[in-house]
Formats: sequence, C-alpha cells, structure tokens
Amino acid sequence: MIMFCPDCMLNLDDVPTGDPCPRCGGRRRGAQISGSAALAAASAMTGTIRIGYNQEPGWTYQWGIIQRHLARLREQYQGINTRDNIHAEETVHALFLALTHLADWLHQDQATGLTKATVDTHVHNHPASLGVCRAYANTFKHMKRDRPAQTVARIASSEGDRNGPKITIGHGPGNQPPASYARTDALDLA
Repeated sequence: MIMFCPDCMLNLDDVPTGDPCPRCGGRRRGAQISGSAALAAASAMTGTIRIGYNQEPGWTYQWGIIQRHLARLREQYQGINTRDNIHAEETVHALFLALTHLADWLHQDQATGLTKATVDTHVHNHPASLGVCRAYANTFKHMKRDRPAQTVARIASSEGDRNGPKITIGHGPGNQPPASYARTDALDLA
C-alpha cells in the first residue's frame, strides 16, 4: 500500500499519520492498494477495504474538489465525457458552489491565518469574477435573492457542437430584466 497526499500527490509513506503533508500542508491521505487474488478449488477470497477520512480537513480538501470539477468542465468543453448539456450544467453548478464554499474554508482553516473579513474583502474587490461566482452560488441555492438590487447569476444559455458544450452565465442586478445582464463564459469565469 502506498500513502500519498491527494492534493499535491507527494508520497507520504514516511510521514507519520496525523502529520500534515510537508509539501502543501494538507491533512488528507490517499492510498493506492494493490492486491492479489488466490484461487482454491473449494474456497473464495473476499476482501474489504476501509478508507479513513480526516475529520478536520483543511482548505486544500475543498480546493481538490474545485480542481476535479474544473478538470471535468474543461473535458466537457473539449467533448470528452460529455453526455449532454445537462451534465455540463451540473458541473457548472457544482464548480461554482465549491468555489464559493472555498471562501468559508479559507477563513475557517486556522492554518491559513485568514479572517472572514480578509476573505470577504478579497471577494468584494473582485466583483467581475469572485463576485459573480458568489452570486451564482447564492442564486442557485436560494432561487431568488433577498434584495432586488443584489446580483443574480444563472446559466443563460448552453451551446454545443462536436467539440462539446459551451455554457454562458448571465449576471446582473436582480431588479433589471435578464435580457440586460452581462454574459460570461462559464469556463472563462472559473
């Protein structure tokens, strides 16, 4: 069995269990298990694999989720592993929810030294990217925004050809007609 850090792929065989990854500080562990089977005339072998999970994962756990969703969206844009537009839309939903959740993970992980105010200020200072991601997640989560002038962000269209789908996000003040919203490609936004 080989132990590794799923965030940076560093081999952790010599790192004591419970210690963070020396490269990235992650606290998760992955394992690659190889097994062999034995056959006997009248018996069969059954096996069980148990995987333990860190009960206090750091921000790198959420970052790994984001990286997998982003890789999936890139593949879908290239026509790889795409069944239809619904799967690409669901990838966009999952990606933007995970991106928004990262803000919470960053300030709640004591290893980062970040405060909620610092993270919120950073998001606020990037309204065309992080602000739209947050608006998308909140619109998707709640269906409607609390205040009419809050930014609404939703999938506006999905176009596809043999190379795969392209998802467009429409975003703008909730008190304006959706036809007036700005349009941004989902992968470019991510």
